[in-house]
This record gives sequence, C-alpha cells and structure tokens, in this order.
Amino acid sequence: MALGTGAAAQQPLPRAPTLADYDVAKLTLGGDFALTNQDGKRTRLKDFRGRVVVMFFGYTYCPDICPVTLAKIARVKNGLGPQGKKVQPLYVSVDPERDTPARLKAYIENFEAGAVGLTGTPAEVAKAARLFRVRYEREEKQPGTEYLVSHTAYVYVVDRQGKLRYVFPPDVDDGLLAEAARRLLND
Repeated sequence: MALGTGAAAQQPLPRAPTLADYDVAKLTLGGDFALTNQDGKRTRLKDFRGRVVVMFFGYTYCPDICPVTLAKIARVKNGLGPQGKKVQPLYVSVDPERDTPARLKAYIENFEAGAVGLTGTPAEVAKAARLFRVRYEREEKQPGTEYLVSHTAYVYVVDRQGKLRYVFPPDVDDGLLAEAARRLLND
C-alpha cells in the first residue's frame, strides 16, 4: 500500500503562527489611559514609554484564565534575562468593585513578574477597555458564591513609543510572545 496517495496527503500541513499573524500596528486600536495602580498612585500607559508593555485585562477573582495568563507573562519576562528588565507587565482590572489597589497588590505579587496592577472607577475602567476593544460583563451570582466576570482575554503588547503592536490569544506560545518582546526591544 502506498502512503500519501489519498486526498489527505494533498492537504498542506497547517503552518505555525508567526508574529505577522498578530500584528495590529496598522489598526486604530489602543491609546493612553489613566487608572490607579496597586500603590494608590495615578498611572498612565504613557508613563511606561521606553519599555515594552505586556498588558492583560482581567480580575483577581478569576478562577482560571487570568492566573494562567499572568504566569505565562511572568515566565516570558523572566526568560528574557537582562532584557526582561525593559518589559513592563500591566494587569488592568475589569472588576473595580472588588479589585481595590490593596487587593491588586496582594494578587500580582504572586506572579513574580514585577507587574503593575491598575484599577479605577467603573467609568475609567470602561474607557481603558474601549480603547483596546475589551469587553467584560458581570455574570449573575449563584447563591453562596462570588460573582464572575466574563471578559476578553487577549494579551496586548505595546512598543516603547506607546503604540499597540501585537494582540495575542491567551494561549499564545511562550516563544512567540518572547519573540514579540525581543523584536520591540531591539527596534
């Protein structure tokens, strides 16, 4: 029996994603915003100019995707060696009712990424989310449980000039996220 003679053999193998697949530099997306950091200080995205920003919108009560994604960001940053010092993770809360600066501080310290946690009034958070087309919605609480927040779960990578360059799904390969950071650090 000959292998490779059927229709399946004629199908090209799927290619691995590349940075070009996640490049959003030509889109009108992103922008500066002001929120309050985990130390109670007003913080703007532009405060991080000169650094590559890796940003994620989530909330501290998230049971799964948020801690997994923050751990990934920490691994990538720490895996960059000395270049990692020029990468700034930002964690923007979409649950300002519960995510106080103190709660954010305690939460982000678990990830060893040197992340800055950001929160604000519901209107301030909504403005920042709109800039990045992040959607979020509080789900109805089940009796005896905390409520959950459904939210967009992308990883946003902003270059050293403050322009959004890449948007990745949360399951992005660590190597591809590191490649994006290195490329922007070397630009």
